[in-house]
Amino acid sequence: MHRGWSAWAIALVLVLLSCGEGRLSAPDVVATIDGREVKYAEFELYLAENSVESAAALASDVLSGLFDRFLAQEQLHRLLLERGLVAEGAPRRAALQTALAGLLGQEVGGVQIESYYREHPEEFRQPERVELRQLLVEGRSQAERARSDWLEGVPYDEVVRRHASDPEAHRSSEGWLAREDLPTVFADTVFELEAGEISEIVPADYGFHIFQVTRRMPAELLALEVAEGTIRRRLSSQLADRELRRLWQQAGERHEVVVFRRNIPFNYAGLY
Repeated sequence: MHRGWSAWAIALVLVLLSCGEGRLSAPDVVATIDGREVKYAEFELYLAENSVESAAALASDVLSGLFDRFLAQEQLHRLLLERGLVAEGAPRRAALQTALAGLLGQEVGGVQIESYYREHPEEFRQPERVELRQLLVEGRSQAERARSDWLEGVPYDEVVRRHASDPEAHRSSEGWLAREDLPTVFADTVFELEAGEISEIVPADYGFHIFQVTRRMPAELLALEVAEGTIRRRLSSQLADRELRRLWQQAGERHEVVVFRRNIPFNYAGLY
């Protein structure tokens, strides 16, 4: 072989060996993390743990995304190992969940809760609401008889039994409803009613409605004591998200991943 060609060939081999595709690896090794071999069987176990039943049924772009998440999880696992937060050889998923629960379960103080409550009052304003009974009747004449019975003091359940299009659908009230929870054509009628009042007959495309407001709740700002649990959960979730992003970034910076595309049994087009 010509010396110049031999030197060029050697240089090419050195270049190839400096990147993932050129490194020698066993056929079942799909990546390394800090030099530790990662086998395809580990990825398959990851898929099974996350209820992905068959990789063969997934498109390559979906598998590529899952493979990237798997490698990122492995990087995070290495970081937590370094910190002594997971044990070598412990079941991967359970160990990560336990370690992350400890790291991300930060307490939110009362000052933070009060500050959030003051700065986001619109989140805790409750609109005017009503508790409602309704009756749906097929024909107008039947609706008139039903309304007459109701106005004369016949109990609601009995009115339903006698006149409703579908008695089983009217066995309970609708719960607390704001104006935006109702179609406009009904909301205007309903929110003019006083507690206990029965509406006029309201025609609709599918029959005739009669409403009764059983209770009214005025618009109000939820008290801090009522909103505290919601705020605490929201702030805890935000803190956990920020901490988790920081951990992922640290793991990615500290632990090098090399992917062997030729050993991956799908068209990998991921981030590594």
